[in-house]
Amino acid sequence: MLTTSKLKAQVAIFGGGVAGLWLLNRLQQLDVSCLLIENNQLGGGQTIFSQGIIHSGLKYALSGKLTVSAEAMKQMPDIWRKCLQGEGEIDLSDVAVLSENQYLWSPGSLAANLAVFLASKNLKSQVSCLTKSDYPEAFSAPDFKGSVYMLEEPVLAVKTLVEALAAPYVDCLLQAELQYVEHSDSGSITALHLQNEKEEITVNVDHVILLAGKGNQALAKQFGLTLLKMQLRPLLMVTVTAPHLPVLFAHAMQASDKPRITITSHKDGENYVWYLGGDLAERGVNRTPEAQIIFARKELASLFPHIDFSQARFQTFYIERAEAEYPSGKKPEGPSIIQERNVITAWPTKLAFAPLLAQQIVDKLTAATSVAKMDDEKMACESMMNMKPAIANYPWSQNL
Repeated sequence: MLTTSKLKAQVAIFGGGVAGLWLLNRLQQLDVSCLLIENNQLGGGQTIFSQGIIHSGLKYALSGKLTVSAEAMKQMPDIWRKCLQGEGEIDLSDVAVLSENQYLWSPGSLAANLAVFLASKNLKSQVSCLTKSDYPEAFSAPDFKGSVYMLEEPVLAVKTLVEALAAPYVDCLLQAELQYVEHSDSGSITALHLQNEKEEITVNVDHVILLAGKGNQALAKQFGLTLLKMQLRPLLMVTVTAPHLPVLFAHAMQASDKPRITITSHKDGENYVWYLGGDLAERGVNRTPEAQIIFARKELASLFPHIDFSQARFQTFYIERAEAEYPSGKKPEGPSIIQERNVITAWPTKLAFAPLLAQQIVDKLTAATSVAKMDDEKMACESMMNMKPAIANYPWSQNL
């Protein structure tokens, strides 16, 4: 038989990815009573499938034009670095940094070389052209031709990021599914009715934040929202596992505003896994998984003729990135927020934008009297004994 419990929270957050967890941290710091609700695993959606790159926006300026995305993103690495050093708005000093830098390389294309020059000039980024003696191992072959640049963009182990964000407020986390909601006469949400395998929970709320990625669509329907419009931009990512793969964090440039391929490296058991994104993953959704693997093999053979991939194991992972709907399916230039009554629905668009999105939501909430003015009935998270969501593992991990 299910037990029952009643809670009160000024803010209920749906979605346990980086965006939801970052907002939970910020609101708790402001003494706002919060509850984060996740129906599966923390980070189990887009977060755990991300490559962990904290972009500065340079790859969005590869055409030589400074886009709105590039302009908005160029401050993000500095914000994240302060947090990673334990000096920012959230202490992320326990997060594993896989690499402090990334590389951009041109397979000899004059157009690609020019693109990087223009982008780095526009962004005033810390981009430096390396001499051959400083090339990473993957480009150290004598017959390698092309240019290699170093870009100061950190790459994070996203599972450790989720762990670090969840740890301070684990008592404010709840694993449950939304059953139905209660509305006031004006249409605002007043209570959430939740359930998991052990209990039924009623939560009285002042504000609701939907940060559940593509899950926002189904939640919006349950909340009776009419303004929300969402789009999905799919990827077909590829992993490559083989003994003795060199560690590499890099974008292969081409004469367009998208990298030909983006590679990050992740330890799995005794081997490293190359996780492949970029244009390969975006165009890959038009291929079958088998065709995508064939294409990835050809791309790697062309870009790294000195590396033997004959015994490598290839896998594909289909991801649907969720974001606010834009005309003609265009990608939003930054975070997106839609507010309807006392419900805010939002998407960060990129992992790097999580701090910016949280600040935008905080600004909206602190303008509301019910959040800025505390009362004696706020929920004490420390006393919660409800089911807690587990943290998702990497999709390629042997330790599932």
